[in-house]
Amino acid sequence: MRLSEFLQPDFDSRSRSRGATYYREGAVAIQRGSDADLDAQVRGDSGRYDVEIGLNGEGGLEMWCACPYFGSNGPCKHLWATLLAAESQGYLRKVLPAMRPPSGYDLFGDPFDIELGPRLIQTPAIRPQIKPVPRTPIWQKQLNELAASPLRSAASWPANRQILYVIDAPTSRTRAALVIKLLAREPKKAGGWKRANPPRLDRNTVDSLPDPADRHIIGMLSGVAAHNDWMAANWYDGLPTVYRLLHPLSATLMPLIAQSGRAFLQNDLAAEELLPLGWDSGNPWRFHLGLNQKEGGWAITGTLRRDGETMDISEPLLITEGGLVFTRNRVAPLAEEPASSAGESPFRWIAHLRRGGSIVAPPQEAKQLLAAMLEHPLGGPLEVPEQLRYQEIRPSVRPCLTIHGPRRGSWDQDRMRAQLWFDYEGRRVPENLASRGLYDPGADTLLVRDLAAENAARQLLRQLGLSGPEQAYGETEPSWGLLAKRLPAVVRACAEAGWHIDAEGKVFRRPGAMRMEVSSGIDWFELHGEVEYGETAAKLPEL
Repeated sequence: MRLSEFLQPDFDSRSRSRGATYYREGAVAIQRGSDADLDAQVRGDSGRYDVEIGLNGEGGLEMWCACPYFGSNGPCKHLWATLLAAESQGYLRKVLPAMRPPSGYDLFGDPFDIELGPRLIQTPAIRPQIKPVPRTPIWQKQLNELAASPLRSAASWPANRQILYVIDAPTSRTRAALVIKLLAREPKKAGGWKRANPPRLDRNTVDSLPDPADRHIIGMLSGVAAHNDWMAANWYDGLPTVYRLLHPLSATLMPLIAQSGRAFLQNDLAAEELLPLGWDSGNPWRFHLGLNQKEGGWAITGTLRRDGETMDISEPLLITEGGLVFTRNRVAPLAEEPASSAGESPFRWIAHLRRGGSIVAPPQEAKQLLAAMLEHPLGGPLEVPEQLRYQEIRPSVRPCLTIHGPRRGSWDQDRMRAQLWFDYEGRRVPENLASRGLYDPGADTLLVRDLAAENAARQLLRQLGLSGPEQAYGETEPSWGLLAKRLPAVVRACAEAGWHIDAEGKVFRRPGAMRMEVSSGIDWFELHGEVEYGETAAKLPEL
């Protein structure tokens, strides 16, 4: 008979039901235990409660719980949950053999012991009167916990047990992140290793791991949310065994993991083969995008290069967005320089080319493919053969602002609209154009935009109090919001910065030099004058 079966009649059904739920949810943390007694803490609905169960000095079973229910009603759900947890972990095995058929519970309190409160005593039939054993002082209990915890943690992790770090390549590809599984293995007596399985780790165990590298790595992993997988499930206060690492944490941890000597790559979940991984300390790989002639047409291809080496983009077993390249036995860094003018990492190109292969166009559409690549939102440096070479030109840019009145039917008639665009020596470029430049196939030139100057123009509008930009339904270009009373100040500031400004077809120009001339005769005189406005001049009568 188990101890819980023996004591079941003394707990009401509600306490047993709720206690069993606490036990299944892992709410019981046994802090110290033996065959005869234990101390535990139970996470309840309103807080955490200390629980003590064990034999007293005269052979009786003594139980105590810090919850309010126990103080007035006796056996509680926290005690029942602790009994179930104790049995599952092999504690209190000497309690039942030491007891005789019970005479019942005696719930009482010592009127001279206010701190102790009521205690629950199970007495043997041959001992009708028992004095309660004094409760351990709080300070002594705290010292005992400090002394016991390190020993308990160290004993729970054998020195010859190894932690393995397994890179789950298939899941990493689908989750767009580095997915790492923790496994543990122990040596066989006859040599070799036993089958590796997910370890049971808690936060106390981490500090007692014999290898400093494991303490460092798992200590950092413990702050990461678990990967959503059944293997990641953990008990109360336990640590997950599967982690999904995003950049830049993956780039920080992977060198440490690979240098531990216990890093592996699992490329096929259906197979048990684990490929050993080492850290490649060479220079980072760099991604290169190229347009090359192949049989049947022209193709957009990707390669990885470093120090004279070239590797096709399809060759690595895994490439992560955090800048890591995995081959069969090595993991190396990938340079993080942007692959496009928008600052995008090369991973979007890498993922597409690895998933779908090269982008191929017929032979007669080479120029169209080149133009599409050069004006692509993710376009960047592109290597092309001699027959498709083009010249990059970088003309000066002039910001332009076109001001419109409020939208018809708008509730805010005091708010005007302004569209920002850029003039590159006569070529109009709207601010929402995503490409890095404009390709002219006739002249074989690429007009490269000055993105820094364009961003500075946007920043000036924000400093002048304009809001946006926002693109309304049915409009092809976004607009900035401008209060009508702010129009003179905005026009003046932008004109002084050299912008082109027009409103409803009228151009605002900054006044320049003014010239005056007087002609006179005996009984007459004439006044002539003009003011320069940029490339034009206005005479006095016009003004």
